Amino acid sequence: MRILITGARSPACLEWARLARRAGAEAVFVADSLAAPLARFSSTVTEYIRLPAARGDEPDRAAHTKAYGMALRDAAEQCRADVILPTCEEAFYISHQKALLSRHRPIVADFNMMARLHHKYDFQQLVKSLPAGIQAHVISPETHLLLDKRDVTKLARQKSKSEKWVLKPVWSRFATQTLVGLSTCELEQTCARLRIKPDTGAPWVAQEYIPGTENCSYSLLREGRLLAHVCYRPLYRAGTGTQGSGIYFQPIECREIAEFVRAFAASTAVTGQFAFDYIREAGPSGRIAVLECNPRATSGIHLLAGALDDISARRLLRDFLLGESCGEQVITSEAKPAMVTTAMLLFALPPALASSGLLSGAGNLRALQEFGAHWSAAHDVIYAQGDALPALGQMPGFGEFAWNAISRRQSLLAATTADIEWNGESLN
Repeated sequence: MRILITGARSPACLEWARLARRAGAEAVFVADSLAAPLARFSSTVTEYIRLPAARGDEPDRAAHTKAYGMALRDAAEQCRADVILPTCEEAFYISHQKALLSRHRPIVADFNMMARLHHKYDFQQLVKSLPAGIQAHVISPETHLLLDKRDVTKLARQKSKSEKWVLKPVWSRFATQTLVGLSTCELEQTCARLRIKPDTGAPWVAQEYIPGTENCSYSLLREGRLLAHVCYRPLYRAGTGTQGSGIYFQPIECREIAEFVRAFAASTAVTGQFAFDYIREAGPSGRIAVLECNPRATSGIHLLAGALDDISARRLLRDFLLGESCGEQVITSEAKPAMVTTAMLLFALPPALASSGLLSGAGNLRALQEFGAHWSAAHDVIYAQGDALPALGQMPGFGEFAWNAISRRQSLLAATTADIEWNGESLN
């Protein structure tokens, strides 16, 4: 098997490259638009292929998308790839060009389904349309689509002032624009103060606020079959509160979530990588609400890969990538926790030090002890024995993102996805 994995900037791509080698892949190619993406430095990679950016600008976005598809097709032909596996948001552009790339079997759902899952309101409508039994496992929270200021006003007048909401754009990532726990009477004032102006080109949603514990799942689906599944909690993030990408992943067991994903797979018959975010409500009810879907790779791949031996990896990948059904399912909560070590040092350690009182002399070491226990229990997703170079390769990649952020006058986090993200624009 010869595999071309896109999104080489991501730790998920690096994990997939290592997993493919363990599974006996003849050759593993990785691709991206960056000069020095993370996975390029892995010893498991046969060759790095640089592509144009997946995302183009108006008015040439359709032509750019087509050109991207042709460049990817040429790359796949050059390396004689049996399979193309996207890992980041370039998955939407690959899905759009799926017919052009069909000879190389892109592992991604059809574009209409991808768009529906990515849209935070349309996804909730899809969940509600699934067989009633699914709601026995996981519920859909009340969600309202906001297309203009009038929708905000209407919601504020219809709902009890004590009800609380989460406001977020329908197309967004890392929860960077998400506002949590707003009361109904705060909706109009908050939108005015922060200059939030929903419109048909950039809608928002107001979603029922459910206090509780965040859970995530990551699954591999093939034509409606659940092949592999892991559920986890992101204990630390590269940001504050619930904002920013996860950097520490604690596996958990949740039968209800596994059954929800199984039912979703059977009802939609999709193929690809699918991740969902949930809230398990605090209190005696413990109900689980599914908040949104990411139809691409997420950090759950690190936990899944860590739970597979080489034989299981070989069977799973031949089933998932080539459709050679082996009848084996991998549903695990036994994986070792995983973390992005550099990010933990930058984002998680300073708050732990501050909360511990070590710097102020207060003498409360509980937060620091908790951090230490989590640290010692996990493995790094970047460094691997026999493949250490990516740990150093993080630096040039970080420098490239920093330069792009400065030159484009955007945040560092925004720069990591600026050339691959899709926000509902027409690609035709």
